Amino acid sequence: MHEKDVFAVPELPSWGARIGIILGFFAAGLLVYGSSLTNDFVRLDDGLLIFENQAVQHVNFTTLKTIFTTYDPELYIPLTFLTYQLDYQIGHITATIYHVQNLFWHTLNALLIAWLAYLLSRRRWIAVVAGLLFALHPLNTEAVSWAAGRKDVLSTFFFFASCIGYLYYRSDNSRKWYVISIILFILGLLAKVMVLTLPVVLLLIDDFQSRPWSRKMLADKIPFFGLSVVFGIIALFGKRQLLSAVSPFEAVLLGIRSSMFYIQQLVWPAHYSISYPYEDAIRLTTPNIALSLLAVILVLGVAVWLRRRTRLYFFAVGFYIITVAPTFTNLIKGEPTLASDRYAYLPSFGLIFLAAMLLDAWIRKQPRKRKETLAWAVPLGCLSLLAILSHWQSLTWKSTETLFRHVISIYPHSYTAHNNLGNAYRRQNLLPQAETELKAAVAIKPMAKILSNLGAVYTKQGRYEEAHKIFEQAIANEPDKPDSYFGLGILLAAEGKDDEALKAYADAVRIRSNYALAYVNSAVIWEKRGNMPRAQEELRKAIEAEPALMQAYYNLAVLYEQTGDREKARDTYRQAINLQPWFIPARLNLGLLLYTLNDEAGAEKQFRAILELEPSNAEAAEAMRQMKERAGS
Repeated sequence: MHEKDVFAVPELPSWGARIGIILGFFAAGLLVYGSSLTNDFVRLDDGLLIFENQAVQHVNFTTLKTIFTTYDPELYIPLTFLTYQLDYQIGHITATIYHVQNLFWHTLNALLIAWLAYLLSRRRWIAVVAGLLFALHPLNTEAVSWAAGRKDVLSTFFFFASCIGYLYYRSDNSRKWYVISIILFILGLLAKVMVLTLPVVLLLIDDFQSRPWSRKMLADKIPFFGLSVVFGIIALFGKRQLLSAVSPFEAVLLGIRSSMFYIQQLVWPAHYSISYPYEDAIRLTTPNIALSLLAVILVLGVAVWLRRRTRLYFFAVGFYIITVAPTFTNLIKGEPTLASDRYAYLPSFGLIFLAAMLLDAWIRKQPRKRKETLAWAVPLGCLSLLAILSHWQSLTWKSTETLFRHVISIYPHSYTAHNNLGNAYRRQNLLPQAETELKAAVAIKPMAKILSNLGAVYTKQGRYEEAHKIFEQAIANEPDKPDSYFGLGILLAAEGKDDEALKAYADAVRIRSNYALAYVNSAVIWEKRGNMPRAQEELRKAIEAEPALMQAYYNLAVLYEQTGDREKARDTYRQAINLQPWFIPARLNLGLLLYTLNDEAGAEKQFRAILELEPSNAEAAEAMRQMKERAGS
């Protein structure tokens, strides 16, 4: 018998059944997450990746080059940025659009998991239960409800799609499916490099289905392994700073502890949080780490021992451990954290598939009269409970305040939660509340980042003497953090101490050469002093450091116009508008400039664009009226 006959994929249900399953999955997703689609963005990477990220707010050569040649700042996720660009074209910075797309990919992932589970088990009941367990489990809420979680839901889609493509290739040896599987893997890597474990998972699938080890079996994986190596190297460049600050041994120890924690959260779904602060020593002798290590050894040992009888446990445990391993280094950055729910998003399939298979085996052993009742009653009860928990958890993402208030209610000593909540209040200009939260964070851990945020609050309040003390403390504690010098520069500039402010900005740039905002703020001081060439030079450095920083282009265009270089001003205003077409000051200045250059058609185009964006804009309306009057005379 040929290999392609042995590994032939089972027939899918009828089209009617497939459509029913698809509609049912989407209905379940909307039932659980529908009310959370109106959640706002949260101040936890949503700004960095979306609403403060110039690179996603327009589609042009500059922004495309930026997203394909830079990190986020740690991860290489160009395909994820492309999906954000699509959202922005549809709804600008309306958060609902981003949440809808996240839910769309999550539901597709649940359907792919059902499909993959069916191909592996050949039982429809197992497939549907596995897919719905994934769709409704609250452990996955973070990846769905967090707009910045897009990279996880998107990369997971291409991971499982590639697995399915590989199974179809192996079924009939079709090169078409083989190429499709590789392309899907590339897309997954472009969404988030954490899917680089796919080739090992494909070997696990081969082993699970008792495919004999052969040269062809290994040769099939060579392109996949090659891509994993290439993107792994790319990922290492983004993680340089993190890896240098983390002991590999500590990362593994904390990762082992987290891998057991995710299993606990899957089995006993309670107390979910965006952050799980880890306060114990990261040592092999720490009881919870030692017990977790023993548990991992025991689980793996049992899976290997049972492999001769059944390969299910080996596949499920192997899938989970292999896919969760790349997340270990992410757990130690800033505040050491025990886990992040989204890191279990993809790995959870192994344990969910195992649960569905074991539940099916248990039900089939029951007396015939009980089988039918158990087959729908047990899954329905479990899924209903999970759906309720996921719904409640999704509502904690309603805003930055609700999110971090939830974390503090579980972990009151989380300085990260207090810091993030304080920053949220600071941006809303709720300065007394911001001061309270930031002081709480400083009392737990006086990090430079937190102290700088508190200093910024004091600066806004005009409490300059207190702000100086805070920034001095931040620099003394961690002299290599550029944000402390940048915040000090803002304070000194507010006091009129321009020379000292320039020195502080220079220190920030010395530590981080691509600190674009430090160049922008330096340019403001040089302009105030009348040194236009130096101000222009600083803004050009800002653009070089961050090519998609619209504010730098706008400020530079204003300087060009002030110095009489109207052609350069025109071109630079256009660059600013290309990056952010909805920035009205740039369009207004460009329209007025074009009119002085006798380009009345170009000026009218800008004024009309402004009135489309803001019909009540008096300046654009007056400019249009004057243009018509002069044209009539």
